[in-house]
Parts: sequence; C-alpha cells; structure tokens
Amino acid sequence: MRRFLLPVSCLLVLAACGDSTSPGADPIGLRITAPGTVPAGQPLSLTLEVEGADGTVPVVSVNGPVSLVVSDGTITPDTATLVSGAVTLDVILSVADGPVEITAATANLSGKATVTVGPPRVLPGDPARPAVENIPDLFFVPDPDDYTIPHPGMPDLVLSHRVLALALDPGATTGDVNDLLEGLDAVIVGGIPGIAGSYSGLLVLRLPFADHAPMDSLRGELRVSPLVRAATPDQLLEPDGVPDSANNHVDWRWQAFPAGGNWGFELTRVPQMWNLGRGVDARGWAPVPVGVIDTGVESSHDDLDVTENLTPSIVGSHGTHVAGTVAARHGEQGVDGVTPYADLHAAGMQVNAISPARMAQAYFA
Repeated sequence: MRRFLLPVSCLLVLAACGDSTSPGADPIGLRITAPGTVPAGQPLSLTLEVEGADGTVPVVSVNGPVSLVVSDGTITPDTATLVSGAVTLDVILSVADGPVEITAATANLSGKATVTVGPPRVLPGDPARPAVENIPDLFFVPDPDDYTIPHPGMPDLVLSHRVLALALDPGATTGDVNDLLEGLDAVIVGGIPGIAGSYSGLLVLRLPFADHAPMDSLRGELRVSPLVRAATPDQLLEPDGVPDSANNHVDWRWQAFPAGGNWGFELTRVPQMWNLGRGVDARGWAPVPVGVIDTGVESSHDDLDVTENLTPSIVGSHGTHVAGTVAARHGEQGVDGVTPYADLHAAGMQVNAISPARMAQAYFA
C-alpha cells in the first residue's frame, strides 16, 4: 500500500457545548461534515459541530482541548484548543491511499468521519518553487487495462491510450505546472523528482481517455509547451525469446568477413576496441558503468561479473542474455561480451510489468 505525506489545509470549526440556548439540548457527540473523497495533496475542508440531544447544532459555549487522530497514519498537530467553542487550524496528514477515518474528541464527546484519499492530481509544495523538486517519488505499476486498444497508426506497438509520461522542464514552477495539470483531469500515478535548473523530472499521468485520438491531440499540445521537455504515451514491453545455450547457435568462429555467430562484432570492429580496454585496465582507470534494466540478471552466472544487482530475486533469461551481450567474460564458455571491462549493474522487473516509465524508475532507484 502506497503512503503519501499530504499537505492538507483543513478548516475545522469545532464547537463544544455547555449552556445551550435551546432548553434540554444536552450534548451527545461531535458531528463532522467532510467531503467523501479528496485527491492527495489537495486541501481538505472539515467542519465539526457539537450535536445536542434534540438535534440542534452547534452547542457553542464550552472551551477546552480537542484531540485529533486518523485511523491509518498520523495527523499534525494532533491537539487543538477550543476558544468560545471553536478553533481553526491547518493540519498535515500522513495517511494511506484509500479510506481514512478521522476522529475528533473532547473529554466527553467524540465524532468520526471517513474520507477517501485518492491519487494526487497536482504537485505539493510552494507554487513558486521548481516543479521538478516537488514531483512525488511514486512507484509506477502498469495496469494492463490501460494498454488494450491498438494505436491505429502503430498497431504493432502496445501503446497506452491513458498513461502519459511527461519530462518537465527544470525551470518550470510548481504553480505553472499545477495550472497545466488542473486542466487535464489526470491523476499522478508515478514520478521521479529532478534537479532544479539542471535535470528534468518524470511525471507519469493517467488520463480518462477512451482511445488514442485525445491522447495524440494532447501530446501535440504539450510538446510545444515551455513547461514540458517531452510527452510520450507509455508502452508495454514483452521480451523476445532467446536460445537456451550458445551451443544452439550458428558457427561462432572468428572470420575475416562478417559471418557466422560473430558477424555483429566483426562488422562493428569490436575486437579492435578490446585492445583499448586492456590499456584502460592496465592503467587502473575506472571502468565504464553499464546498467541492464530487463527481466532480471542471473548474477551468479559463470560468464558474468555483476558489480551490483538491485533485484537479485528477479532472474530472467532475457536479462541475463542482454548482460552477456554487453559484458560477458572472454573465455571458452559461451559468447564474448562487447566490453568485458564494463562495470555491470542490473535491475529486473516482472515480465507483465515492464514499460519505459517503469524502467526509468528502476534506473533511478
């Protein structure tokens, strides 16, 4: 379950009762009026009134402390002081995404209300601050239902008609980006913060589109916006099959002209570059870091030297194959890697959850 730190401006009007102007109106509880749903990061207005036995609200003349709690998370501040039966305060909720029960209580009275916290629709934080700093670090998980409609112009690609990845300009302000988001009717389903003035941040949006036509139109509009560096629909990827063993492939002998299993190396003159790699190694220079983000890499494979594996529990044949193509050791076993001197790093994802947006998050993890 994802968790959000939500800056929420809550207006609480709290009234407790003592002497009522309505005869016989003994206080029986606190009545809370709240919206049924609220997007994460949006202001939430709550009204709490003391209810009398005869149904009158509010009963207004009691001063004193009121405690505030939520069912799944925290609320700050968690106490308030009634002055002439009312108090107004701003609170911050750290709550789960979903239904949240809010309870307010005096020494003798209490009341509850349930609100549903949904995905965020705008960026939190100071509107004047750079938007890339306020992008939430949200783990994006593709929903297969968002990729079910073939694109009429690119039917061979599994493009989403609902999920859009935005690279925000490092100089865009939070206020300007929020003005843009409020006009899209989108929810934020993933994000990677950037660095103000230097590096763009990634914002993944889910839009209420039924097909690709409105998505294509929106992409055209966003690509000319000074707030956006790039706008592209997400794509669901599936790995191709690979041979189980190098022994199942064609002739791997080196030849003068590009042919056989090594034709790619021969065509691109890779063996000539290995001499440079040996020189770099001999001088003790740092190797070039290479990342393989795929279906997972078998770090224990005899032909691989993996420096770091972010997801060792995810192992896939395709990811291991790609890692071998990049940096397999030179020797008698299997194939030779393009650059066996590489500093190899790996991250894996489940086959049914691979998309460019998800791959970007794995890279920046």
